[in-house]
Order: sequence, then structure tokens, then C-alpha cells
Amino acid sequence: MKIMPVQSVCSLMRNRLLKLPSRIYSVLLLFVFLTSVSALQAQIFPDYSVVEGVDPEVLVRQILVGNGIETSNITYKGAIAARGSFSGKSNLGINSGIILASGAAGNSKGPNNSPSKGSKMNMAGDADLSTLCGQNTKDASVLEFDFIPQSNVVEFRYVFGSEEYPEYVNSINDVFGFFISGPNISGPYSSPAGFPNGAKNIAIVPNTLPSAPVSINNINNGSNNNGPCKNCQYYVNNGTGTTPTANPYIQYDGFTTVLTARADVVPCETYHIKLAIADASDDILDSGVFLEANSFSSIGLAANVAYTHAVVDTAVEGCNSAYIDFKLFQKALTDYRIDILISGTAENGVDYDLIPDFIIIPQGDTMTRLTINPISDSIPENEIETVEIAFNSSICGELMDTVTIYIKDYPDY
Repeated sequence: MKIMPVQSVCSLMRNRLLKLPSRIYSVLLLFVFLTSVSALQAQIFPDYSVVEGVDPEVLVRQILVGNGIETSNITYKGAIAARGSFSGKSNLGINSGIILASGAAGNSKGPNNSPSKGSKMNMAGDADLSTLCGQNTKDASVLEFDFIPQSNVVEFRYVFGSEEYPEYVNSINDVFGFFISGPNISGPYSSPAGFPNGAKNIAIVPNTLPSAPVSINNINNGSNNNGPCKNCQYYVNNGTGTTPTANPYIQYDGFTTVLTARADVVPCETYHIKLAIADASDDILDSGVFLEANSFSSIGLAANVAYTHAVVDTAVEGCNSAYIDFKLFQKALTDYRIDILISGTAENGVDYDLIPDFIIIPQGDTMTRLTINPISDSIPENEIETVEIAFNSSICGELMDTVTIYIKDYPDY
């Protein structure tokens, strides 16, 4: 049997498709379209939902924290039902994460069928939040922990929402804060022992000078949404509690667009953060802050997988190679060595070109590339093979991470 050169296979398949009768070609296109639609439908999220009372350790370590963060000393103060996790389809702009609320976290779930949804939790307020909003606070929900960042920046994404919108704008200023303390940080807010310079709030309205905290009074479109606008480019009008059909996901009458909290930090040093929200003035209507899952991050060494083919997301013998880009958060002061552990069902040097057990990011650079180039052996194999690359993603200690590449045979048409 004559074996066709590998480089000819892709071209031959393209030419065969082009020579198909138009009717068959149309049927194939319809099949591809319907398959794509089915795949998209399979990825549709269920509607927004909340799980109240999730353990604080789970909220932080399993949901909130992403890459490049080590956490410890996790504590929570407030009502159990005021903390939780959320997920599902909504108009928040965030698919999942944790929620802290001044009432029951489940009150955030739509439809928006009440102009005054709220729960009295009979909890104390928070002194820092009272200072921040200029009013007495009640029903505080406060999640705190220490963390060690792997790079010089820590950041996360969030949305703030409230039932105080829009009727009580410039009246009742429900507020929340992200208070960070640690090396090279000082501020007017309280900080725990071991962090003597106080804390600063990093939940601020973008592009404001002086910095304005995110709150009812600082992001709105006026009382009853009639203006005047105050940073309303960051405001989402979610109805007034009488529009359940138009606003089916979230109960709060208004919330912010997705915002990012960010702070400059010293890599490998210990910091403390306090995530807090409370009712202002009274404890009647609820507010909540949604923090995106895995967004609390400070990436020291990251690994991103890509492929030589723009669409195919596996390595394919003879047609598609994979590559892993390793990237440091700043330029390497000297050659930066990355030791890698190679495993998987595919054999190094047999199923793909031989790769070394370490790679180097050169001095003065931030990135290096490792290529996984499958070897075309013309031997049919009935299973997808894997290449697993394990490496230490921490620049502070040891925090192993693994990247997996899948290798397939070229389809036999």
C-alpha cells in the first residue's frame, strides 16, 4: 500500500471537499452548523442561583483564589446566611464566585419582583465601613484572610449591587470595602496585629481623583434613575422591583458593571485583606458584593497553551503542534531556569519530538516557549495520548502546577 506523505494529507482533504457535489457539500455544512449549535447549547449555564452558608475556607481557597496566591488565617464575622457562593446565567457579567451581603445572600436571586427586598440579620456594623460611608452601619458581613502574592500586583473582579437603588440614592449610602494592609501599604483603616501601618480601601471608582469608594452615592444615575449622572457609566439599572419578566436574574434594583480591585504589593511578602459590606443608616434593604471565582490572583510564573492551528485545540500527528508559553511577571534578572516533570501516556522522543527536562527564560526577557511536536508514525492508535508537564509556578516557594496536552492521530477519511 502506498503511504501518502503527511504534508499532503491536509491539502488533499481540502481539495476533496471542494470537489463534492453542491448538495452533499450543503448537507455537510448543515451538519457542521447543527453540531456547533448543539455544542453551544450544551454550554449554556442554568439560571443564577445561590448557596448560603458556605464555609469561609471553601469560599476563599476553593472559589475566590486563583493563581499565584497562598492564603492563611481565614476568618468570617457576620450572619451565616449572609455569605455564600453563586453561579449561573445572569446579567452580572460574572458567571460564578462568592457573595457577601448585608442580608440573606439568597435575597439577591431574581426575578426582580420586589422594590424592597431585605432581611434583618441582627448583626453589628463595622467601624471601617461607617468611616467610609459617613453613616452608622449594621448587619456587617466581613471575610478576612492573610495572603502571599507571587508577583508585584494582586487583583480581583467584582460587582456591587443594592436594593437601595434607585430610590435612596444620596440618602442611604450602603457601602462595602476591600481593606488591604501589609508591606509598603498604609492607610486610615484598621489592620490586625502584625500590620502596624493601617489599611487602605482598594474598592474605588475607576478614574476618580481623589479616589472615591464604590458606594450607592458614588455610582448612580440619580434618585429614581432620573439623573444627574454620577459615574453612571459604571451603573446598571436593573428595574424597580416591578419588572420580573424584564429582569429575571437578579433581585437588586441596581448594581455596578464589573470592576477590578488592584493593589501594588511586594512578591513573597505577607499581606492581609478584609472584604466587608454592611447596611448604612438602617437594616431594612439588602446590598451585596459579588466576587468573581478564581479572580483573586497574583501570577508569578504562568503557563499558557496554544496550537499552531487556529481552531483545533489538540495536537494532531502531522498537522498540529502545541506550544506552552511560560511567562514571568517581570523581566528575569538572570537566566531563570524552569525544571519540568514530564509524564503522560505519550512517550517523550517517541510520540513527540524529544523535549528537555528544563527550559530557560533568558536574562532580560519575560517569556520562553516549549513546543510539543507530535511525530507522525502512520500507526493507527485507538486512544488519545497525553503529555503532562508539571512545573513550579511559585517564585516564593513550591507550588506545583500541571499543563496537559492531548495528541490525536490524523483522522482517517
